[in-house]
Amino acid sequence: MDSSFLTSIAFQLISLFYISIVVIKYYRTEKFQTLDNFVYKILLYCMVLILIVDMSSVAAAFISNIESINLTLCKVYLVLLLSWLLLFTYYIFCMFSKKNQGYVEIKDNKEIKYFVKVFKIFATIATIGNLAIMFLPINIYIKGYQMYSYGPACNFCYIVAATTLLSWLAIIVFGNKVNTTKKAALVVLLLVIMFGSATIQYFFPTILAVSSAASFASMILYFVLENPDMKMIEELNIATSQADKANMAKSEFLSNMSHEIRTPLNAIVGFSRALSEEEISPKAKEEVNEIIESANNLLQIVNAILDISKIDAARLEIVPLEYDSAKMINKLVKYAQENAQGKPIEIRTQIDNKIPPVLYGDKNRIEQVTINLLSNAIKYTKEGYVSLLINSEKKDDECILTIVVDDSGIGIPKEQLNELFDQFQKVETVVDTKTDGAGLGLAITKKLVELMGGTISVESVVGKGTRFKIQLSQKILDKDVSEIEDQVEEQVDVFDASQYKIAVIDDNNVNLKVAKKLLKDYNVEPELILSGPELIEKVKFGSEYDIIMLDEMMPR
Repeated sequence: MDSSFLTSIAFQLISLFYISIVVIKYYRTEKFQTLDNFVYKILLYCMVLILIVDMSSVAAAFISNIESINLTLCKVYLVLLLSWLLLFTYYIFCMFSKKNQGYVEIKDNKEIKYFVKVFKIFATIATIGNLAIMFLPINIYIKGYQMYSYGPACNFCYIVAATTLLSWLAIIVFGNKVNTTKKAALVVLLLVIMFGSATIQYFFPTILAVSSAASFASMILYFVLENPDMKMIEELNIATSQADKANMAKSEFLSNMSHEIRTPLNAIVGFSRALSEEEISPKAKEEVNEIIESANNLLQIVNAILDISKIDAARLEIVPLEYDSAKMINKLVKYAQENAQGKPIEIRTQIDNKIPPVLYGDKNRIEQVTINLLSNAIKYTKEGYVSLLINSEKKDDECILTIVVDDSGIGIPKEQLNELFDQFQKVETVVDTKTDGAGLGLAITKKLVELMGGTISVESVVGKGTRFKIQLSQKILDKDVSEIEDQVEEQVDVFDASQYKIAVIDDNNVNLKVAKKLLKDYNVEPELILSGPELIEKVKFGSEYDIIMLDEMMPR
């Protein structure tokens, strides 16, 4: 018995066994059925039939020399092989089509009617080709245990196979499906395998190369594209990506809405402040101040939402600058003392005198997170103390800045500490306290600290108080405090700006009125403009301005 014949049979038996396992696995485990894997399942069933018929024809030659049986088996084999090639071509067409919606279940696929229409064309071609094979003459040659077919039917099948294989390249080139580089490389590899096997079998018909190569191509598809476990991972990645996009869209929406809400809020605050400076009755002034306080509380919530949406959308950047550490610390101490006025709270401070005078980091964000912790400590402490401890530990050209905010307030239950930094989470305490806020402050604080490469921790005992600890690495600059830009003093005296020409541009008429009213204190009569293009036109015709105040988000 010829060794090449035995090798071919052995390989086909292995292929049949493996493909049968794959068919069973697909049949039993695949719940989510897309267009691609539906066509692939049919490919597998067809491949099983091809292998069975191919080995049956060899077995028939081994057992008997009845020509009619052998001729029938040969024609059935050619019909199945042609069907498999066309089905494989349709599978590639589906994979590379611009209209393929990817991992969408067949029943939910909006383009399924289009693919059914294309399938009918492939089915028509397969029917015509198979009828031609059935009616064209075929001859067989049997010698010992080997049998092969030849004649017009076989030649026709080779011609159709070559045309089909070349069409794979055309589909890749003109498919225009995005992100298909790996798939295209795979199809080209399979094309080479199939073309090579057909060439071998044409010149050496006793080597059963085509059906073996076809089964090998089916197996490669399983390992690379159609493995249910691998597809599950890819579907999970796609779902994660879609969730990230949805989260980004939500963050964009929150960011835009925060701006839209702030526009009328700024008008309320601006008009209220201007009104509070007018000659009005004490009662009216008290009510106006309450409006300002409520509006400021709401503005803080909106700003917090804007911050959290920017962080979630990865649009909030840490901006490191050189700064005067003593000036920053004085500002924090001053804030704590002013915020605690009128409450029976002692503000304690302990500042390390070895903190380097000039540091490099995002001073504004450090102030923001520390002020937020101080604000919470004062808010939740009815009496006792709130302490601010700041020290540093030098490491080469950097220092570890440690900021501790401690209080003797109401405390937080131990089981709720893990939820403390969650968004929109307001911890319920044993003591009944009514406080304003959206539960975003600590979530923002934690995210900002982590963005700066630091850590934040909390310890608390109900009824005894809470202790927050922040550690941040800051670069030490070998500079004198007088050399840094941070030393520019704030201008606190109202000055006469009547000699300057100022333009205020905002698409909201109320905001323009607020700006005009606030600038009145500086003896300024600003030019109010409702759009950017209107300003540009004025400049084109000779208008000049010393200062332009422009809304940060405005149409056109």
